[in-house]
Amino acid sequence: MRESTSCPQCGELERIAVHANVGSGVRYMCKGCGKTWTVRGAVAGADSPGLTIEGNRASLVSKPSNGPPRAEDVMSDFGLSEDDWIIEKVRPGMHEMGYKDAKGEGRKMRLYNLKLWLIRRVPAKCEWPQIAGAVIKSWKPKVRLPRKKMKRAVVIPDMHVGYRRTDDGTEPMHDLAACAIASRIIRDQEPDLVVLLGDNLDLADWSDKFIVTPDCKFLTQDSLNFLASWIHGWRSSTDRVVYLEGNHEWRLPKALASNCQAAYGLKPANLPDANPALSIPNLLGLDDLEVEWVGGFPKNHDWINENLRARHADELAKQPGQTVGKSLQHSRASSAFGHAHRVESAHTTVHGFDKIRVYGAYCFGTLARLDDLGPPSGGKETNWQQCVGIIDYMDESPHLFNVQQHLIYDGKCIVEGTLYESEVT
Repeated sequence: MRESTSCPQCGELERIAVHANVGSGVRYMCKGCGKTWTVRGAVAGADSPGLTIEGNRASLVSKPSNGPPRAEDVMSDFGLSEDDWIIEKVRPGMHEMGYKDAKGEGRKMRLYNLKLWLIRRVPAKCEWPQIAGAVIKSWKPKVRLPRKKMKRAVVIPDMHVGYRRTDDGTEPMHDLAACAIASRIIRDQEPDLVVLLGDNLDLADWSDKFIVTPDCKFLTQDSLNFLASWIHGWRSSTDRVVYLEGNHEWRLPKALASNCQAAYGLKPANLPDANPALSIPNLLGLDDLEVEWVGGFPKNHDWINENLRARHADELAKQPGQTVGKSLQHSRASSAFGHAHRVESAHTTVHGFDKIRVYGAYCFGTLARLDDLGPPSGGKETNWQQCVGIIDYMDESPHLFNVQQHLIYDGKCIVEGTLYESEVT
């Protein structure tokens, strides 16, 4: 067993196992002279008799013996002393070996061994191994790039089209520069779908909840004219437009139900399928513009694909980033929504029975003005952001989509490397 415990060239006890093969043995390298040698018959991973020293730690396995060996005797066999080493752990071992005696009869013999783990009493200085730089090899990612038709939707958040009177005339509550950028993005993208997330009209003078100051009264007609003209301006650039009712559009039917019930739901004679006379779809002429109206706030929504629906939302959190968190609390689908006037996004992972699903919530801000002439905000400084959303999705992968939230800063917006800068003042 000498070759298994020390270097056959210099007798050094410290060695390193550098290679092992089942059946052929274990190859060691001497830490003194660098000589390598093989212990035949040893099995990879098995505890063969020998000593291994790595820095300030060592492990050793005794030779098989007829009786249980003592730790101090095993250490002495390998030239180690308890004056220099502390025994950290001991593991005794025993196995039976079969043999034939002089009469040819089968016998069994018990053989014992002992494995020790040691630590130096006085730590020796250890040299850290040199670490070479990375070896760079060519690597080609295996990713399929199928040629499939991608669809695109442009998302228009709360515009709050409306006006207020000032000493200089009327001022829009909506941001003309932001609206111009949104319109140009629609024309350039030529999307398959445009979604108006609701509150595209402010309708301040129809509110039954807040005190409406005289400067916002009797300006509904101007608001209707602008929004209808704005939609008409880019309508030829897309195949489908969906307009979701928000809580501000809902102000009109609520006001009629509260103050003039006789006019609520009133339709022209002999036109049972027509929109009510005093309704947002009729007043904006959405049928003529070929715009799909989705009423029924707050439960109304439109599915972009099987895992993403557009809605106006009615939840609202005070702190930035928390509204999307509230939206995800009981979510079983992703949602793109407005109402909060902030740009936020968050995701949650749900571990179901058959697969893992990831749901997202995306709030797209507003296109209203952010200064004091914007929509009434309770007298507080607004914590709003302006944004236009772009969503890519596929019919072939009904749960797959990608959301881009493009913020508008002071009449400027970057979309896929292109700068949009509005000249509206």
